Amino acid sequence: MSEPLSLERLAAIADRAAHAYEYDPSEQAQVLAGADVPALLAEVERLRAELHYAQLKRDDNWRQAERLRAELADRPTQTKETNR
Repeated sequence: MSEPLSLERLAAIADRAAHAYEYDPSEQAQVLAGADVPALLAEVERLRAELHYAQLKRDDNWRQAERLRAELADRPTQTKETNR
């Protein structure tokens, strides 16, 4: 199993994806940089938050877990396409 990606590494991936179309103007590269990579990064963030929620519940920290659940419910489920 690989090590979890740090927040810094995820930010660097997002930055490279945002500028990938500059190096490869193909339609496929634009879809990858503009939609696919941001969606995958958002999913990583969502899954980490869900894991944290489950850990809080496991540790009987229900009050904090429910605050996190409410915060997660307010987050958008998909990222917007990268501005070009």
